[in-house]
Amino acid sequence: MTCPICGKEPIEASGLCKHHDSARLSILVAYQKWIIAYGHMDWVEYLYSIEKLEGSGDWTREVAKYLALKQG
Repeated sequence: MTCPICGKEPIEASGLCKHHDSARLSILVAYQKWIIAYGHMDWVEYLYSIEKLEGSGDWTREVAKYLALKQG
């Protein structure tokens, strides 16, 4: 099995490579902070907003796109 985003060796916890897993964890932490600060925001809407942000790094955008597609 390889990382479904880049094809590199995955870590066991998430199935993503270490770089994409780190980005995934950052997205999850930032989403929780967003909810606390601003109230509810739909998860998929949040992921799409990350994809559009110029300040998002490549790994973060790739993970956001992957997670949004995975949600349906």
